[in-house]
Amino acid sequence: LVVDLSTYSNFETDVYEWIRMIQMHVPGFCFLLVGTHCDKISEEKREKFCANIYKLFLDAEAKTIGLLKKQIDSAPRNKLQLQEQLENRPSCIGNGVFAVSSSQMSGISALYDAFIDHVDTEGVAIRLPSRYTSLMEKLATYGRSQPNEPVMDLSLLDHADLEFVSEKELHTALEL
Repeated sequence: LVVDLSTYSNFETDVYEWIRMIQMHVPGFCFLLVGTHCDKISEEKREKFCANIYKLFLDAEAKTIGLLKKQIDSAPRNKLQLQEQLENRPSCIGNGVFAVSSSQMSGISALYDAFIDHVDTEGVAIRLPSRYTSLMEKLATYGRSQPNEPVMDLSLLDHADLEFVSEKELHTALEL
């Protein structure tokens, strides 16, 4: 998740609605927080903004965990399922906010290292549905065979093979 630190005052309106929307469509999604344009603000402001942004996300996560615990206590028949959900909930917020500047090329290597560590964390990666990987493979094969063709003729794909699915089915497949 990229946040322009030079416009920090707009942080909540710019980012929070996006986060809520993503959480509705992809429950448990994981992300790293990246603060950009750090060369446009003082180091003191950068540290303050990064700490505040990170605290907001940690507070939101604590609130979510509190709500799950409350649901566990108030719903005995769903208690085991909710407890399992709480216990298996991966930590999906990276470790802090990574301040980077593309003009000064600062912070990039630390972000890269954190990204690699984050992706390697158990529970962060998701398995893509076989239909999706099949489509990716067909597109890659076509791209290699037609390097100068900018547009793929969709009639080359066998739509029956792809078995288009609803959004609900896709979410179910992604949760496997």
